[in-house]
Amino acid sequence: MTPKRPTIVPEEVWEQAPAAVQVVLSGLVTYYEQRITQLEGEVRELTARLNQNSQNSSKPPSSDGPHVKRKPPKPASGRKAGGQFGHAPHQRALVPLENVDTVVTCKPVQCRRCGGELTGSDPAPIRQQVVELPPVQPLLTE
Repeated sequence: MTPKRPTIVPEEVWEQAPAAVQVVLSGLVTYYEQRITQLEGEVRELTARLNQNSQNSSKPPSSDGPHVKRKPPKPASGRKAGGQFGHAPHQRALVPLENVDTVVTCKPVQCRRCGGELTGSDPAPIRQQVVELPPVQPLLTE
């Protein structure tokens, strides 16, 4: 079996080299190619570990050291905290009236804004449902 010619050795030079030198040179090149691949992997791993700080890993901020700059706080957006005006509500879907156990009708007597008397009925009343869990009764076995 003839040893594989390394790509860095010109073919004319390879043909002139004795068979023993070709075997040794081919083995060395193969060994060092594998070693370089292994070391490049280690360098990638160590570089990734060096680039970790408290912002991108689970390390505490005290482990960052003095050379790491903190991100400046975000500027205020000018909006108040909480749901913004006009946003889509997030609520549980109402259960159909056929599946409701108890219906309590609550009609206001006066307007909450002007205090005027309210008469008549609303064609599209606001519905609200409260789901309550019954008390837990433990099973006792003797």
